[in-house]
Amino acid sequence: MHLTFTSAASSIQILKIGCQDDITNNDFQQFQKVINADWGSCDTKQLCFNGVSVCMLDIEISAECKLYIEPEKYHWMMTFVLSGDLEADFSDNKRLKLIPGNFYSFNCLEFKREIRIDTSGQIMLIALTDKFMQQLLSPKIIEGISYHSSNIHVLAHGSFLNTRMQPIFMDIMDDGKPDYIRRILIEAKILELLSMQLHQANDDKITDAFNEEDVKRLNEARQIVAANLQTPCSLIDLARRTGLNDFKLKKGFKALFGQTVFGYLNEMRMETAYNYLQAGKTVGEVAELVGYKNAHHFTAAFKKKFSFLPSQVTRSNVNKPL
Repeated sequence: MHLTFTSAASSIQILKIGCQDDITNNDFQQFQKVINADWGSCDTKQLCFNGVSVCMLDIEISAECKLYIEPEKYHWMMTFVLSGDLEADFSDNKRLKLIPGNFYSFNCLEFKREIRIDTSGQIMLIALTDKFMQQLLSPKIIEGISYHSSNIHVLAHGSFLNTRMQPIFMDIMDDGKPDYIRRILIEAKILELLSMQLHQANDDKITDAFNEEDVKRLNEARQIVAANLQTPCSLIDLARRTGLNDFKLKKGFKALFGQTVFGYLNEMRMETAYNYLQAGKTVGEVAELVGYKNAHHFTAAFKKKFSFLPSQVTRSNVNKPL
């Protein structure tokens, strides 16, 4: 995979970061390169294994620049935007605003596109080869979700903040484990992300029934749920507050975020509870903070989610299961 930076402000017009095109064995290889130019700098960290490339870009700019991506054999691309003001160039002179906190999954036979960078930011790219995908899915399924042309197909997109994707994304970025453990963990997490995004792509027929205003209100509904873990509102109240009818709230929420409203509430409660426990709060305190009147009910729900008791996190800082 090659990343090329260009800028009118730079005396060096093209800066290339070369990455091994296709690692087909199980070796876990890591690369890091820092480039400096008149437009700014980019600290690039990449790891590769078995048809997978994960690339973290930390970009500091003083003038507008453009990033040209040539993944070559990598036809499946997940882009996670942590920060920055970015726009992607598509066919027919169309551009897509890449919003911080959002992910964008693309599929293209010839993925060669330009991203305009107006401010400093961070991006993570996860690229997968066709060979990697063929080990997971049958040719018929791949044919159904592939886009065999030079145009880019947006397979899935949405926010990864306050969703099941966020802790997965954070686990991928965590470099505090030995390489052999990290390699297994990263592949497992990428497969989990991929399954979520393929599920979302499969729900396109449902989401087509929702317009831009509906999607905005569904995002508002998710934010309301996340902000009210102690005193969650009922589905009726949530529908009233967002201006959605019951059908659009239930079906739209499931289609857009991959889980029901109640499922999302429970997921947020458990993830928040785990973080509180790691910070040293007692089980009783945490139960109340995430909306449980009875600590025993909280303990049962926590054990069902993580397969160990909340008191074990407090005592021994047990890691969540992969």
